[in-house]
Amino acid sequence: MSSSVVGENGIQPLIKAKAIQKQVGDLPLMVNIGNNPPDLAEIADRLTARDIITHCFNGKPNRVLTPQGELKASVQNAIAQGILPETISSDIYCRNRLNGPVHNLAHVMSKFFSVGMTLPQVIDCVTWKAAEGLRLTRKGRLEVVLDAAAEEDLQCYYQYGADLVIYSGAKAIEGPTSGLVIGRQQYVEWVKRQSNGIGRAMKVGKEGILGLTQAIENYLHLEKSSGAQMVEKMTPFIDNLNQLHGVSARAEIKFDEAAIGQRTGDIAIYFRGYKANEGIIEADVRSVSTEQLHTIFTSIQALLNGGKTA
Repeated sequence: MSSSVVGENGIQPLIKAKAIQKQVGDLPLMVNIGNNPPDLAEIADRLTARDIITHCFNGKPNRVLTPQGELKASVQNAIAQGILPETISSDIYCRNRLNGPVHNLAHVMSKFFSVGMTLPQVIDCVTWKAAEGLRLTRKGRLEVVLDAAAEEDLQCYYQYGADLVIYSGAKAIEGPTSGLVIGRQQYVEWVKRQSNGIGRAMKVGKEGILGLTQAIENYLHLEKSSGAQMVEKMTPFIDNLNQLHGVSARAEIKFDEAAIGQRTGDIAIYFRGYKANEGIIEADVRSVSTEQLHTIFTSIQALLNGGKTA
């Protein structure tokens, strides 16, 4: 709305635009502020919720600043009431980019610190708030998708603000080989759509579904060991392993092939074998008892001693 554009029509173009707005489902109406008339105050009086005033931070008389460069009283009152800019844009083109005062969007953003806005507020104005103003609800946001793998707490990351958290059913809650997805409903629904694509070829069997369901029930209802309890349980096991020739144990069990050579036997103990080719194996301490750990130790000892235990 600028006198050089509307001429003698004054406020009438805005009145007609508001009428059209009603006919198209109340889409947001954006009004560009230029030279008066019409005055900024007259324009603002005609606007309704979700409408947008833009280009009001300009060097023309019809702007938010007085001739002395101070915020107009009406603008100061609005800021005092917590009414701050919803979106920030640059209106950049060749002339105001090369010689200023715009230069670039980041330079424009920094100016809003002078009216008391914080950095998070400024960032919001050029991302999700700008998108929301145009009803582009899936734009302007960085979704946080976290691969939590073996983390045992199934709630903390979602409570911290992650949009989607992916767990390993086997590693996190001692279930079968499977995946567990926790997050915002819309994101979970998007994951479900994979069943019509790649998920079809990777369809989980009934046994896997039942196993994961039981693991979830156990996770929710069975008492969990604390970190201190796990350390107490593991310490004798690790100390015993470290007494074996060619074996070192801490968070994982390492076998020195040069010291003990290659051994084979019929002892069946399942370990995580991700580093087995390096002579390193891992045991999930959550799912074994003290007695079972002793069985594992004596079995490894027997294997290394050619079938004899100490």
